[in-house]
Amino acid sequence: MKKSLVLISIFVCCVLISTLTFAANPDKIKVGILLPLTGTFAAVAETQRDGALLAVDVINKRGGLNMPWGKVAVQGVVYDD
Repeated sequence: MKKSLVLISIFVCCVLISTLTFAANPDKIKVGILLPLTGTFAAVAETQRDGALLAVDVINKRGGLNMPWGKVAVQGVVYDD
């Protein structure tokens, strides 16, 4: 029991260290926009898509998101559900 607890704690420490060491600070964040672009609700989804992309444009025109490593741009990715 003690041996397995030590191994698990070593594993957790290694994962944390590798995450903190190799974590990249992205210069762009992708935001998924999932809408019914085909089918019955396609007309409503077009308006929602335009609104979501407009919000992304407004955020990017303000300089992007404030992150600890600096400003980050937002990219909207639209998919049909």
